[in-house]
Amino acid sequence: MGFRTIVIREFGRIIRIWGQTLVPSAVTTILYFVIFGNLVGQRIGEIAGMTKAELSLSVDSPVWTQSGTRRKNRELNRVPLTPAAVDLI
Repeated sequence: MGFRTIVIREFGRIIRIWGQTLVPSAVTTILYFVIFGNLVGQRIGEIAGMTKAELSLSVDSPVWTQSGTRRKNRELNRVPLTPAAVDLI
């Protein structure tokens, strides 16, 4: 009886506060992809698969080198990064 009461109350609490726990992280992730995608000018799917090995953050000319295996056209792509994009990374 006691366990059932706890489960019912906790389930009710989760239902009431789901917006406070799930929505902020989802909004943050979506905004990151939208803003970073606009700064770099690439597809969101390509940005989501970015790895540190693909980044060359030199002071002179920061660049993101995408391998052809991840791209739709299967060609190597070098994307120059703006200072705002480097700050975001």
